[in-house]
Amino acid sequence: MSNSRTTKTRKKPRYASVGYMLTGIALLFILAACSPGCTLQGAERSDILVIMSWNVENLFDGTDNGTEYQDFDPGEGNWDTARYHVRLAAVSRLILELADPQPDIICLQEVEHRGVVNDLAAHYLGKEGYTYTAVTEASNSAVQQAVISKYPITSAKVHAGSGLSSYSSRPVLEVSVQTGNEVVILLNNHWKSRREGPEQTELSRLESARAAASVIEEHIEQNSRALILLAGDLNENADEYERVNRAYKTALMPVSETGGGLTITGIPEEAIGSVLYNGWLDKRTETGLPGSYSYRGAWSTLDHIMISSAGFDGTGWDFAAFDVYAHSEILSESNQPAGWDMRSGLGYSDHLPVVMQLERVRSPAPLE
Repeated sequence: MSNSRTTKTRKKPRYASVGYMLTGIALLFILAACSPGCTLQGAERSDILVIMSWNVENLFDGTDNGTEYQDFDPGEGNWDTARYHVRLAAVSRLILELADPQPDIICLQEVEHRGVVNDLAAHYLGKEGYTYTAVTEASNSAVQQAVISKYPITSAKVHAGSGLSSYSSRPVLEVSVQTGNEVVILLNNHWKSRREGPEQTELSRLESARAAASVIEEHIEQNSRALILLAGDLNENADEYERVNRAYKTALMPVSETGGGLTITGIPEEAIGSVLYNGWLDKRTETGLPGSYSYRGAWSTLDHIMISSAGFDGTGWDFAAFDVYAHSEILSESNQPAGWDMRSGLGYSDHLPVVMQLERVRSPAPLE
């Protein structure tokens, strides 16, 4: 697909990949460097960078922590450590075996806490080199956001919303990832669900969108060529404003409108400043399915990876492709996401992963 200012052929990612361990704690973070003799597998695949975002649907451990949902409370139901490891194995199977190419950086939503991410990285993904992690610790939420990377995470920050909404909003997890000579700034999000109604909960998503937009604007002011990716389960369709017939401002807004939260576009040339490119809106994008989440047969584009204008400037990492990952094993017989089934111990998640692939732009060889 030719989505950049430089002509290129769209390469459809087939998707999953690696890292060692940084864990973010609220506004603090701990850096873990690659030990002597450690080699990052990214060096073996230096021409592409693959980012995956996936809501893994309530990934809780087998310990009674007092904060988990009732279905995942070992003292209340059938949940236990054995079932927990079945889930970890399923998540790692998608990342390590089903996804092709493997992602280099993974943004997860709905993980219980830092310990779950540590278990996943150390016991399941570590063999493939996933060794850097960052995790939120929001006290008002039973689930957290996490980033797992094969490249070093050099900083991690947490940004909160204004708190004006009657619904609590989850924080935005910002990490900086050193990918060779280029730094990728990644914002992992999990915005308020639509359970109480799309319009009733929109203010909370607006708060989260504005918090993310503020971070993006600050980076762009400091460096107009900053490569920024915003990922996560936003519980908002890319074309939400059109779906509600423009009745009210939404968290994701088209460039033709003012106000609202985050401004997005499906046209690379319009991704200027804090306006982000969103592949769901690009008419030339042929995703595997019409959305990443399906409710009663109706598809929604709730899961996103967006990119700033630096992804189209012809230098460093440039945008190559966006897609929803739809391997047959993670779909049901009716072609819907095969969500986790507590009784059978089968399935993956009620959300499908979305994936963005970047390609390294190399300067042409000098003429002799």
